[in-house]
Amino acid sequence: MAADEARREAKTKLDLGWAALRDGHTDAAGMALSRAAELFAAIGDRLGEGDANLGLAGLGEKTNDLAAARDAANKAERLFREAGDGAKLGSALILLGQLETHANDADAARSAFASAASAFATTNNKPAEAAAYVAIGGLETELRRFDAGAAAYDKARRLFVDAADPAGEATVLAKLAEVAALHAQDDHQVRTYLTQAADLLDSLNDHDGAAQLRDPTSVAAWLLKQARAEVAAGQIASGVKSYEMAQLMFWIGDDAESAATVYDETRRLLRGDRSRAGALALGGLAEHAKRHGDTVRARAAYDDGLELSKHLNDGELEAGFLLAIAGLDLNDGKALQAERSARAAIVIYEALGAAEPQAFAAVLLGGVNVKLGRRLDALQSYRVAVELYASLGMADTAAELAEVVDNLTDGDG
Repeated sequence: MAADEARREAKTKLDLGWAALRDGHTDAAGMALSRAAELFAAIGDRLGEGDANLGLAGLGEKTNDLAAARDAANKAERLFREAGDGAKLGSALILLGQLETHANDADAARSAFASAASAFATTNNKPAEAAAYVAIGGLETELRRFDAGAAAYDKARRLFVDAADPAGEATVLAKLAEVAALHAQDDHQVRTYLTQAADLLDSLNDHDGAAQLRDPTSVAAWLLKQARAEVAAGQIASGVKSYEMAQLMFWIGDDAESAATVYDETRRLLRGDRSRAGALALGGLAEHAKRHGDTVRARAAYDDGLELSKHLNDGELEAGFLLAIAGLDLNDGKALQAERSARAAIVIYEALGAAEPQAFAAVLLGGVNVKLGRRLDALQSYRVAVELYASLGMADTAAELAEVVDNLTDGDG
């Protein structure tokens, strides 16, 4: 009888706690959920205790108590795993992945999301499994690991197709368009994804949504509005991403003037961000400007990124920006400036023991020396690159460069 009473009280406290959490009454939520967890633990109800801890994890997230949130989420995961409930386990892992993302632990977040997908797979809940892959895709895209992001989104798309869920598939297609745009793929591929998503929305009678997806400038205007709202709310990282996508969509929609305006607004925002993520975003901003022929703005963003990478004492980033600047200078006919930047990048990569980017930099330096008419210096750079690529097991690349060396040598003879 006592156990029945405890169970009823625990259930009541659990419901009250979740309701208080939804309504933003965090103190009341904390007391009710904590009491529910204690009562469920006392009667050995793992699922009930897990539900209460899941609520406490959500509470910690809402109150920015990340340590408490992660602790509760881990408890919920353990309890649901012990109870053998795949659906609840998947939900706990999704939340845990989000918390690890907030804590900037990408490896832990990726692992949690992947485990969530596996948990949902045991329940044959394809949309939920797809949602876990969407979370992985979003994480990889934020890290600018675009191939990995696209692979995760492709898995999610297949699952939504298998589940006959056109709305889910449309969402993923829009995200694939985002990856294609950020990854500097051709604009046609971006438009293709958006058109496919629009066709699915039309099939669901969401004609307004479909019309917007068919008009990149309309998408851009919506993203710009979202970016400004996110920045105003202090959500800088998501705001920067929305700004970047708005800029890309304006370019894809052939509205260069609006794209330039968004670029300027984004650059001003990023100049106040002294983080590594800010430096990466500056690199992306520059790449998109360069891709669309705006080399002046590309150079400005690269210069900002280079300054920030030096401030962060991040050699890898610094060398990357130096190489990007060298490439711009070489294309602009400023070979001597390109040489200085390329050599500086090589010194950094050599100190870091980063053989592959060092080889790439050596190839670029070889091209600079060819431009300057320094055949012997060019040969030396290319030979260094051949040796580096060969040491990395990249035989085909090494062989192609060896042919360049042979041609240069023959040309002198």
